[in-house]
Amino acid sequence: MASAVVNGVFVGVYCRSLAGLELFPHLEEVILDSNGLTDSVIKSLPHLHKVHSLSLNKNKISFDVPRCNAE
Repeated sequence: MASAVVNGVFVGVYCRSLAGLELFPHLEEVILDSNGLTDSVIKSLPHLHKVHSLSLNKNKISFDVPRCNAE
């Protein structure tokens, strides 16, 4: 039986939990725009080693998210 590798995910409008995201260890791109996500949900984001692009636009985040400088 063949297995699929999911490399990207777009989480639709008004997702309130990121539970289960850790089940996709090969994710490279995660788009969480316009979901109303708060600080506590973002801080619970699982550690995904292969993610190179994370988009959190238009959420309810009040803390500063550190930026990565790729040189």
